[in-house]
Amino acid sequence: MQRHYNVKYYKTLLFIMLSILVVSCSDDDDGPITPTSKILDIETQQALHYMMDTMTSNRGIPGAIVMVQKAGYEPWFTSVGYRDVSTKDTLLPTHRFLVGSISKTFVGAVILQLIQDGTLGLDDKLVDHLDAVTLNPEVYDTSMYKFSEITIREMLNHTSGMGNYLNEYFVPWAFENRSSSITREALTDSLNSDGLYFAPGTGVQYSNSAYITLGLLAEKVTGKKIEDLVKDRYIDPMGLSNSYFPSTLSETSAWLDDNTHGYAIYLDGNQHDVTDFDPSYTWAAGAVVSNAEDLLVHLKEMLTGSKMLNPQIQAERLKFEETEMHGYGKAGFGLAIAEIGDLYRGHSGGWIGYNTNIYYRKDKDAYIITFVNRYSGGENPAWDLFLYANEVVFPNSPVQKIAPANEIQGLKYSIDPQSTNFFKIK
Repeated sequence: MQRHYNVKYYKTLLFIMLSILVVSCSDDDDGPITPTSKILDIETQQALHYMMDTMTSNRGIPGAIVMVQKAGYEPWFTSVGYRDVSTKDTLLPTHRFLVGSISKTFVGAVILQLIQDGTLGLDDKLVDHLDAVTLNPEVYDTSMYKFSEITIREMLNHTSGMGNYLNEYFVPWAFENRSSSITREALTDSLNSDGLYFAPGTGVQYSNSAYITLGLLAEKVTGKKIEDLVKDRYIDPMGLSNSYFPSTLSETSAWLDDNTHGYAIYLDGNQHDVTDFDPSYTWAAGAVVSNAEDLLVHLKEMLTGSKMLNPQIQAERLKFEETEMHGYGKAGFGLAIAEIGDLYRGHSGGWIGYNTNIYYRKDKDAYIITFVNRYSGGENPAWDLFLYANEVVFPNSPVQKIAPANEIQGLKYSIDPQSTNFFKIK
């Protein structure tokens, strides 16, 4: 794969040299002056870049972005490959992309604020605020399971029993009609494709349908569009200047066409550019656009609630309901936040063309974000990339030895010093 060079890499080296000079010239009697945070060492930078280059080349993935922030270190961002395969334009760490189901964490942040200000109650019944006829009572109210028993908490932590409207029927249809929008009424009707999987509160089932319903709920109780609520109540106060919740295809295009194109190999076996996919199909379950820098800020707020939530609501957010998820193993869901195994807290996102993971590793006090711009469903290349990045950054405590031999065999001895498309964002 073609390699690209970036002068900011050399600025990073200059920063290191100046930091050393400041320390060596210090006359402080109490000891040397050290920077408040360090830069990821150059060998690890190169190893990460080499691993990404190898994985994307082997799998035919157009491009990838990785962010790593270890305890006491500056966040470090790198990228390989292309943002647009037709023009061969370089994918940069600053480029925006569709975050898929990470959008749920943005919508969830708004719902938690509405709970915090008393507009909603965490254990309120959903039907107390959103009429049950929004969904088909013949599907959802049966002798066994009652839609009327679902609480807002259960919608947020995937214990409502609701299913997944993004199924084997809906997704191919959406793909074929991706440049057209689906009406809100038709989207709501699609939620009726499944009944409840179990009685509310008695199991855990990841549910895209639940988050579409939460979007409807937020709009009902505020009288405002969920896109505007996310912007006004979360994106703007958090200063996330590269994040947006588009409501139309033209808005999606404006935020993505000059940034990261998304690709999918679909039913015909060919690779398609799916950048211009109307946001109405995933809406409150997956339509937000962001970039790695904003997602790092967002992830830290998810974990602490320090800027937007009080300690009581944040404590509720971090109560996890455990389950098993294909491809992840043991997982838990809090209120619009996930926990993978015993180590990671954050969220994953995948929608046609884009695949992202944002997680905090608890045992290392570290943040890792991974993104690739090809996703066809039924795979999770960004999660593989995430595990590879863990092995590179923490070689003495790998999480899982899953790397195929042809991808990173000999990684520690095959670092390419010419791979320099990486830099630190201040």
